[in-house]
Amino acid sequence: MKIINVQQVSKHLNGQCILNNLSFSVEKGEVVGLLGPNGSGKTTLVRLLLSMMALEEGQVHIFGKSIEEHALQIKEQMGVVPDTDELVGDLTGLEFLHFVASIRRIPKKKANEGIKGWLELFGLEFAQHQLIESYSHGMKKKLQFISVLLHEPKLIIFDEPTNGLDPDMILLMKEILRQLSKKGVSILLTTHHLHFADSLCNRVLFIKNGQLLNASHSPELLKKEFGADSLEEVYLKLTDLGKERTRLHELMADWKNDNEDVEESLLERS
Repeated sequence: MKIINVQQVSKHLNGQCILNNLSFSVEKGEVVGLLGPNGSGKTTLVRLLLSMMALEEGQVHIFGKSIEEHALQIKEQMGVVPDTDELVGDLTGLEFLHFVASIRRIPKKKANEGIKGWLELFGLEFAQHQLIESYSHGMKKKLQFISVLLHEPKLIIFDEPTNGLDPDMILLMKEILRQLSKKGVSILLTTHHLHFADSLCNRVLFIKNGQLLNASHSPELLKKEFGADSLEEVYLKLTDLGKERTRLHELMADWKNDNEDVEESLLERS
């Protein structure tokens, strides 16, 4: 079952093509990674999926419904964790989560249990009575994720899930996403971290300059197709970064890093 179905979507901003004839889907229970450099079109695509921007060309259906006609119904069944950490700073973490629970119409008993459990799991119980404005970026990211998990969405769109998180929390985040996938939750995530996507995603899509660079395949199939040991190698072969590496070597060919020369120079100065 296609939870997200994007067909021939294009978008122009200020005369520039940001998305160019994109088509892809996300099935039930899949974790699909959208990978690419800054300015590749990832954020624009996410904004279109969230009906924050108008469609220009093409069609987008989520849960089988057009995002242009059923945006509110769709948003009731999905959760979004943005890359930004803009939250209501003059609320405490606990107040914010209860506010979200009330908007989502989550029964009070279930909300209380969920909030307590997730705060403890994410190590935020110590800060639940502190104002959000005092939170670090990583703490705000955790709070955003908890607010999404509370209403048990069928689809989660996660923009840069690892930003601001320490290694322990990244591993926990990865395990949570795996468990959600097993429960049938579909996940679309954007990330710069190729290793994170390699170890988590069922399928990955590379995007650059608004265009998809590959067919939507699993990391293992892509590595086999390109004769690569990692997604990083696949990405290098799909883009012109291999040429940039060559240029880098040329630029640094005469770079001196001889310890003896450094020591002699220091001795001469002394």
